Amino acid sequence: MIYRVEVLVDGDDDRQKALDLLREQTETDKISEYDGLVTGLATDEGIQQLRDGGLRVEASSAFKEATEAVADVQAQVEQLAPRLDQSAEPPALRLELRGPLRPKWKQLMEEAQVEMLGKVDVNTYLVRGTSGAVRQLATNDFLRNITLDSADEKLSDDVREAMQRRLLEDEMEGVPGEAVGGMLDIMSSPAAPVASALPTALYDISTHNAGETPSLLQKLGTLPNVVIEESAPTTVRIRTTQGSAVLNQIKTWPEVCYLATFTPAKFACGRGAMTIGFLEANPAQPTLRVDLPWTGKGEVVAVLDSGIDEKHPDLKTAMQGSLPMPNARPTDDIGHGTHVAGIIAGRGTKKGPKGIAPKAKLISRAMIDGEGRLLTPVDYADLFKPVVDAGATIFNLSWGFSTGGSYFEGSRQLDQFAYEYPDVLFVVAAGNEGAAKQGTGDYEYGTVAAPGSAKNALTVGATGLRCHHPAECTNCQLTTGQKWPPRFSLPPAANLTLTPIAGGPVSVVGISSRGPTDFNSVKPDLVAPGVAVESTRSQFADDARFEAGCPMSSAKYYGCKTGTSMATPFVSGAAALIRQFIRQKTALDKPSSALLKALLIACTQPLDSITPQINDLVGTPDFDQGFGLLNIRTLLEPAVGQGLLLIDIDNQSPLALASRQPVGAAIRSYRTHAFTVPANPTGPLSVVLCWNDPPGVSIQNNLQLDMATPASERLYGNQGHKFMRNPLSVNLTDHYNNVERIRIDAPTPGTYTVRVFAENTSLPNQGYSLAVSGAVTANVPEDWSAVVVA
Repeated sequence: MIYRVEVLVDGDDDRQKALDLLREQTETDKISEYDGLVTGLATDEGIQQLRDGGLRVEASSAFKEATEAVADVQAQVEQLAPRLDQSAEPPALRLELRGPLRPKWKQLMEEAQVEMLGKVDVNTYLVRGTSGAVRQLATNDFLRNITLDSADEKLSDDVREAMQRRLLEDEMEGVPGEAVGGMLDIMSSPAAPVASALPTALYDISTHNAGETPSLLQKLGTLPNVVIEESAPTTVRIRTTQGSAVLNQIKTWPEVCYLATFTPAKFACGRGAMTIGFLEANPAQPTLRVDLPWTGKGEVVAVLDSGIDEKHPDLKTAMQGSLPMPNARPTDDIGHGTHVAGIIAGRGTKKGPKGIAPKAKLISRAMIDGEGRLLTPVDYADLFKPVVDAGATIFNLSWGFSTGGSYFEGSRQLDQFAYEYPDVLFVVAAGNEGAAKQGTGDYEYGTVAAPGSAKNALTVGATGLRCHHPAECTNCQLTTGQKWPPRFSLPPAANLTLTPIAGGPVSVVGISSRGPTDFNSVKPDLVAPGVAVESTRSQFADDARFEAGCPMSSAKYYGCKTGTSMATPFVSGAAALIRQFIRQKTALDKPSSALLKALLIACTQPLDSITPQINDLVGTPDFDQGFGLLNIRTLLEPAVGQGLLLIDIDNQSPLALASRQPVGAAIRSYRTHAFTVPANPTGPLSVVLCWNDPPGVSIQNNLQLDMATPASERLYGNQGHKFMRNPLSVNLTDHYNNVERIRIDAPTPGTYTVRVFAENTSLPNQGYSLAVSGAVTANVPEDWSAVVVA
């Protein structure tokens, strides 16, 4: 069998080796050379020879001769042509390519006047074009398949179910389902208010790009029983009858990318500092590590929540400003935002627990209306931009929408904002939708909330916390089944102890939402404590807002809450410490959010898997804990001889990457970074690559991480992650995540070479951040953005 292969090469020797082996198997005119890459055709035996030569090889599925491949796609086009010819506006098509997008292929699309709307899978793109344009494109052999983008796939599951229920109700009342749409046209004129006889619902409609939104608004304005509530560059929120048949019409419009029910977001609702390595592990007297200079001083964290009790003794000196949303409640009588704020930056003035960053400043963005609902505007820029202008660079979002891992309900807009403001880090709760499957004690997966499903967010799940006062514990010493009996009635999930005593290992709590997302990415990214967390209590919140725990401090000023809402601010506080650390120890005065994310993930320690069968299927990182439990001591209190090597490259830098660049081009397709591990190293070696990806479901600009060890072994980013593995891909190459890690628990001395390779960039150029931590020394310090040695 013959395959298309891509061979990564580093230098002339690798390039020549790849060329020689490929020329033995195929004609020279079928071999292409790029910066860091040689492509061609090879058999199974040839692929093995390339790999035996120490080269990294990616192989696509069985290759067909050009004439056969073109004939197959042309037959598909002829089946689609009548639909394309009959449509006043060309519908979207899914175009699967025979590998990563090449500059020549992109040029051929442009010449055929086929519009690219975005990348939706590893090598699949959403496009639009007339039948003539698509026929012209189909004469080329780089297409694998071309299909119509299904209108039904544009609907979220809840919309589809609501429409089916409505259809059944109408038929039971004697109204034929097919007549409903026509009846709606008679019932009211365009732009009339929605009739009140039937329940209404809000729906968010996403377009492919901002240029299509005006057309969508115009069409919506002509529909009966539809009221336009709000609009954003790529989203329009409407109100219409619940499950209305008019949604069937909207889903067919070519501008529409996704349609989902809008439901208000909800909150994902101490001693947790000990669990993440911030307190002394002394059971008798846990104390803050006061010898560390990292307190968050100079950092500003935004708390987008129910507000903050600004007169709380622990928080009044922490406040930098308050920017409530229009119509937000004037005081935090929910108590959620005040509790979150104390975990981040509480001063501990009433002998209660200090926050993780006790000298950081806070900006409150209150967003609860008079009825207790979260105010989430259709345009997230209205929510985020004022806080950025006020100076915040870390955003804590302890709330989300229960969407089952969906991308479009908020996550796309967060990705857009993070891509445009690359120094703003979004720390987002994974959600509290974790549960056991009905009739079993096994966990449900695919429950992560939005915007926690965003690629550029740092998404946080919840663990128990380590308890050093078991005699005083009440609620926090329960098992999962005792605390949440409806959700967890059977073992093994029901038997998990929430708060292990002394030095016992913690585990991910049952209610913590789990991945994957609906585009197969790893979420959460990491975990932090979220059970019975003690923190600041708003004076306006009543007792019912808190739970029994084991508070060590005044019940007047402190209280306990549980959820990923509480885990998230632990990570936001840690991000403030790390940002201060980087600014003061290096010349990087504005570290990117991708670098902070890479450093936080470099600090994680994997927990034992609580679901062995899932571990066998998914590997590491997984969908319970992501990369593991945060332990900031590994970074902020390194052992003697430990080092930190950093790369931070933005998209406008000449060092940013683009795939398949010509050999010798100014913009490169890969870069290598070398370092040395000295003799007798202590501690693990961690290498983390992260980048802010352009908005869009699926990874738009895919980078790859690999590393050559002193023994000439080649390791790969997320090598242990098995989910959606391509069996033809060497060593589990990851195409679904914009975070990749290589971790070696016991590194051997010698020289290591890290390579970052632009595998497929739909929207070049792509910057990136790289963090290497452990007993390391830079071979050439000038090749790194920053070098820190303990």
